[in-house]
Order: sequence, then C-alpha cells, then structure tokens
Amino acid sequence: MSAPAKPRAALIPGEPADFSPNLEARKARGAKWRLAFLGATILSVLFLFALVASIVNQGFGYVLTVAEVDPPGLSRGGLPLERQDSPALVETIRDNVSRRFFMKADAEAPFAMRSREELLAFIDAEIVKSRVVGTWSLSDSL
Repeated sequence: MSAPAKPRAALIPGEPADFSPNLEARKARGAKWRLAFLGATILSVLFLFALVASIVNQGFGYVLTVAEVDPPGLSRGGLPLERQDSPALVETIRDNVSRRFFMKADAEAPFAMRSREELLAFIDAEIVKSRVVGTWSLSDSL
C-alpha cells in the first residue's frame, strides 16, 4: 500500500494546498500553440507575398495602342507636340478638327485659358484618338 500523499505547502499566499501547477504539461501545450501560431504567421506572410506579386504582375507589362492620327505628323515648324508651346498647340487643334467642333470646345473652356497639359490631353483624346488593342502582364512581357 502506498502512503497517502502529503499535502504540499502553498507557494503563493492564498493558493489552495491541493493545487498542482502541472508545469510540464502546460509548457508542452504552450509549445504546440507557439508552433501553430508560427506556422500561421509564416503562411500569412507567404499569402501576402503572393498578393503583392499578383498586383505587380497585373500592374506592369506591355500595352499595345493604335492611334488614328500619327502624333509625329502633327509637328509644327519641326517641333514635335511635346515641345510646342500653348499657342502652337491651339493652332494644331484648329487645323485638325472641324470649325464647329473647335468653336464648341472653345466655348466650353477657352483654349487660351487652358494649360499646356490640358491642350496635349485634348489633342490626344480628340485628334490622335489612341485606343488600346492588347495588353500583356509583366510575366508575359518578360
């Protein structure tokens, strides 16, 4: 027969005398949870990397555009569109759109008051009329 277990002395004041801390089992359970959280963290980092790679792949790559009017054909005095000043851009617009369309667009917002960037955007939208024909992702482009 075994002797009855002696009640141990309380280590912490107010702790019941029959409390068993069972430290080894608690440490083993804590190690399992630590491993589970480490695995979840690693998996989430991998998913985040895959998401960023997907965004970069879709955000960059080749785009094929076709223009109805060739932009170098709109040069004035040997200067390409990008180097022309605002009055030359207004003359380019006047020469390449109908008189009625020019008057209507000028009535909405006078060309003399528009910035150079706005005039270039107007030329691109209304004269050059670029349209996208095809796109390729970054992985396809490489």
